[in-house]
Amino acid sequence: MTFKVSHLPINSTLSNVALPYFAVTKLEWIKDPWTELPEGLILSLRSASGYNPLFYSQYDPDYTHRQLVYSFALIPVNWDEPTPPPVPFTGTVTETRILAGVYSQSTQVQDPPCSAQSPFGTISQGIGLVNLTVFRSIPGCYIFARITYVAGASRCTNCRTSSWLTVQNDTSLTVLPDILTVDALDLMSLVATQMAAENVSVPETYNNLDGYVTGLLTRSYGGAWNFLMDSYISAQDLAVKSDVQVAVPTSRANVLWWRVLLWLLLNMMFTLSGLLFLFLQSLCRQPVVVDTSIAALLLDTSDVLHKKNRALCKFSKLVKDDEGIGYLELRQEYGGHRRVVVVEE
Repeated sequence: MTFKVSHLPINSTLSNVALPYFAVTKLEWIKDPWTELPEGLILSLRSASGYNPLFYSQYDPDYTHRQLVYSFALIPVNWDEPTPPPVPFTGTVTETRILAGVYSQSTQVQDPPCSAQSPFGTISQGIGLVNLTVFRSIPGCYIFARITYVAGASRCTNCRTSSWLTVQNDTSLTVLPDILTVDALDLMSLVATQMAAENVSVPETYNNLDGYVTGLLTRSYGGAWNFLMDSYISAQDLAVKSDVQVAVPTSRANVLWWRVLLWLLLNMMFTLSGLLFLFLQSLCRQPVVVDTSIAALLLDTSDVLHKKNRALCKFSKLVKDDEGIGYLELRQEYGGHRRVVVVEE
């Protein structure tokens, strides 16, 4: 359904939204369609009914050249009229139907279509190809499959607006009954052909046949259901409302846990080193010299200056003879006098 959410910021939350539901539960390709399927079912692709998109999908309105459209359609009982709902109709449809689609095409009439290059890549051994002339003596290459699906509607709670036109469901959905299920199934083949022709919101084709078919059917059912629901609401002049939580744009922090742990480890190391320093300082009997630049003025270093007859003016430069002076020792004499002496090695 089309929502009037263009004025809402992205990631705003809608409390209650109805959504289409289509899930493929099994996809089995038919190896030999001519023997496994009734001939009349295969030849029904030639029907010129408006419900048969495969009849017109390969040509432009003037029929002057081919337009290569790789679409798929669920074959109904009768192409000429809508499929009647099952009896009793519960609002959901769970069934297995025959799926037909274009696998490869040739731009030349005389070329065999099944030998032409296909956008789906190499054909699997379990898929049978059918050369079939659908319109104006121009053959096409078709493939068939048995597909089992569940169709209906669903209800999304706390859905986020992922763009100005769409909502996103972040939890699993459950199929619910809906009056438009059968009508959406009839319309989805036409929507799928239009999506494939315009390359709108379709999956990749190369080496992705199953994914392409599943994605195309799911999205075409959603498009058909949305169109019918919008038409029904407009015809009935209904207003569908839902509570909304408006998202406020804010900065979001990106926390790297390894940086947090590194920061914590460094702070623990600094804390332990500080505690160790305080412990060692408590064991010292002498006060700590805070300003080491004036330590020489506070201490008596005369023994060092006059060692080996060196004068004060020469002490500013070390010479080779200073190697044998020894090491320095701090001594405290009676009365609190501190003196630095040289201890001979």
